[in-house]
Amino acid sequence: MTRDHSFMLVRLGAIAALSYSAQATVIHVPADQPTIQGAINVAVNGDTVLVAPGGYAETISFLGKAIEVRAEQDDDPTLTVIDGSGFGAVAAWVAGEGRDTKLVGFTLQNAVLEGVAIINSSPTIVRCRMVNNGGGAVAHGALINDGSPLFRECRFVGTAI
Repeated sequence: MTRDHSFMLVRLGAIAALSYSAQATVIHVPADQPTIQGAINVAVNGDTVLVAPGGYAETISFLGKAIEVRAEQDDDPTLTVIDGSGFGAVAAWVAGEGRDTKLVGFTLQNAVLEGVAIINSSPTIVRCRMVNNGGGAVAHGALINDGSPLFRECRFVGTAI
């Protein structure tokens, strides 16, 4: 390969990288989508779902997407709460998600089963609180099966791990 061809390949690679990063979108909840799951549904790899403080009565699944779901005030997880309202896991990663799939700055509470269910996935979970999840002998704050999640600055309160 000549020097000119090498330079051209480097330039094309840089253009491709810039065009990919330019496609990343921030989806605001509730301004752009009324629910967190609705925002996840329309998100594509590389997007950020930015959630306003408040309470959200829902459960969420990341659907195999490499996205970041982040509370606007992610330094205080008590301000943005996802309440499972007695349903399954509050948050689930079950479709091979990797480290680029992130949940940052939430309280996950009141699941009848696990606060988080992680199966065959390795998401990153940062500054989250799992509170009062699970109500039976087989339910816990986190279910991890064949995964390697990264928990940073997280707390499990009133629940078994």
